[in-house]
Amino acid sequence: MLRIISSANRDRHQDLLEKLWTSRYRVTHDQWGWRVPGVKAGRDHDAFDTDDTLYVVVTDAADETIAAAVRLNPGWRPHMLTELFSECCDLLAPPTDRATFEFSRYIVDFDACDRATCFAAMNRLEVAICKLCLASGVDRVTWFTRKAVYRRTAKAWRTEPLGTPAYFAQDDEHYIAGQSFMEPDGLGRATQLYRLGEADLRTIDEAVRPHVPVLLDLIHEDQAQHAA
Repeated sequence: MLRIISSANRDRHQDLLEKLWTSRYRVTHDQWGWRVPGVKAGRDHDAFDTDDTLYVVVTDAADETIAAAVRLNPGWRPHMLTELFSECCDLLAPPTDRATFEFSRYIVDFDACDRATCFAAMNRLEVAICKLCLASGVDRVTWFTRKAVYRRTAKAWRTEPLGTPAYFAQDDEHYIAGQSFMEPDGLGRATQLYRLGEADLRTIDEAVRPHVPVLLDLIHEDQAQHAA
């Protein structure tokens, strides 16, 4: 099941958020070996989980196990790419306009769900984000991810690097900062590549629709404050 959590419905999904933060810890700490300063054992919740953060969560329909999830933060406010990894943006500075959101803590729990469930969850999650962005006037998402994930992303979405790959010895991984443009052509490619049918797209639209006003209000509120 695809769920989007924003300020519009956060109070009804506190249990799911706690479950998400537990799942994030299990994936990032136990599976990936991350050691994130300030994160409590068993609960991956940090300074970038704010009242305005939007979450996309896909659960296994059978038992509500979280298969995949991600968070989105306004690109014009402090976020991981600007505050923690700006030195990895040596080609282009992270865009901070009001048509940009930052995409982070993208987890897929292959230990909790089978591969088919996980890949189906990833596909629906990514298309939901594109639909949400297109409906809200957001034209790109920025991110910082493993180099292998960059290659997958570029197959569906028009994608550009913000920096050259950076090696992190503690993870023995190369990471790269980039941006993906949320465009109708990309949505079409992803829909075809991920083999999503009309029923899938209707379900995604139903999940996305209530949260478009939340993003529009957030964008316009900050624009008004900036103008003042």
